[in-house]
Amino acid sequence: MAEKAQGTWAKLVSDWRIWVLVIALLLAIVFLAPGYSNGQFTTNLKFGLDFEGGSFVKLKLVNNSTPDQPISDATLERTKSIMETKINEYGLKNAPVNTVRDDSGNAYVLVDFAGIPYDQAMNIVGRQGKFEMKIQTQGNDSAFILDSSDVQGVSDPTSHLDNSGQAAWGVTFGLTKAGAEKFQQACIQYGATTDPNNHYITMLLDSKVIYSRPLSPELANSLRTKPEDTMVAMTGTGDEGKALAKDVSIHMSAGSLPVNVQVVSSGQVPAEQGAMFKTAVIIAMILAQCAIGVVMYFRYR
Repeated sequence: MAEKAQGTWAKLVSDWRIWVLVIALLLAIVFLAPGYSNGQFTTNLKFGLDFEGGSFVKLKLVNNSTPDQPISDATLERTKSIMETKINEYGLKNAPVNTVRDDSGNAYVLVDFAGIPYDQAMNIVGRQGKFEMKIQTQGNDSAFILDSSDVQGVSDPTSHLDNSGQAAWGVTFGLTKAGAEKFQQACIQYGATTDPNNHYITMLLDSKVIYSRPLSPELANSLRTKPEDTMVAMTGTGDEGKALAKDVSIHMSAGSLPVNVQVVSSGQVPAEQGAMFKTAVIIAMILAQCAIGVVMYFRYR
């Protein structure tokens, strides 16, 4: 009996298919890089929406000036590219962006955000990301100066301590030559270089004011003689100011979408439901491996 058992093991060890299986399993373990961190089992596997939980968004693209006119293929691809850039800037690598058209030629963008809550997903792709700079002319009236097409060299958010000791966040960005000249001409034309306190400079993101302050005396004096091509958009203090600074930096650097977006459908998969699916799949995998092992044992015994 012992000799038969030894013969069985010798047969298994000498079979090249067994060695291929063992090597494949070892390589799988290496590439999966399993670990345990913060009370959770981790691997290099990237799970989709059903397993991680998260949000999904379907957006209809609409022309700014002619809403009834179909979106061209070039505009659709540009919109997709800008969205992918913004998603990557947020550090989200597992968020595929797909484009489709319906029978009427309407263009749509579909995005799955695994592990991302709905509000954050909408903040990334559910808005045009249109940056504008305006100047106060008289009273509550203002005039447009420039937009993100005149912006270049956007930096990552930075902070400094304000007079109250809090971290004040902002984004430093450069202006193109044309943009710097537009800014100088507007400041001179509307009197911001001579009376800055009555001619605030306002920066907006999707029509929401993110910055509104007068020119500093140094900048006002400098603009009288030459353009300035470096600006800073201060977004506030604390976590809220930091989050807004990140949004401003990403939307400015990636550029605004060439079209408006309308949410057609959206939703989210709870993280608990995703975890349940993941557990079921892992159990199924273990049972499958056990079944394979049993079959191999009876086949080669």
